[in-house]
Amino acid sequence: METATAEAAQAEAVAAKAAKAHAAKVLCVWGEIERLEANGIPAAAKKMAPLLSKIGHEVVMIEVAGEDHGSLKPSIISRGVGFAALCWAASHSACPAPPAPPMPSEASNTSPEASNTSPV
Repeated sequence: METATAEAAQAEAVAAKAAKAHAAKVLCVWGEIERLEANGIPAAAKKMAPLLSKIGHEVVMIEVAGEDHGSLKPSIISRGVGFAALCWAASHSACPAPPAPPMPSEASNTSPEASNTSPV
């Protein structure tokens, strides 16, 4: 019996290690009204998150105020693209963030170039 338990523990450890090697970042988004209407989506996400975390995935959960299942779509797109960009940037050190532009000084605001308001 002890051998079976030890083998099961070893198999679980190997599976957990393999899962961490292929870990995903997961974004779960639902609307506040979905939670209030109890459509099951927020509850399912909250049940799924610890299971995914247990096998090594990173889970981010967001509730969007004032949105229901239908009105949530634009928020999902904008938040999803932002989430994907952050995940991509964090995992690709070969593509560092560009430096911030220099702050304009008072001297540069009085230069002839600064006074040119041509849209071209």
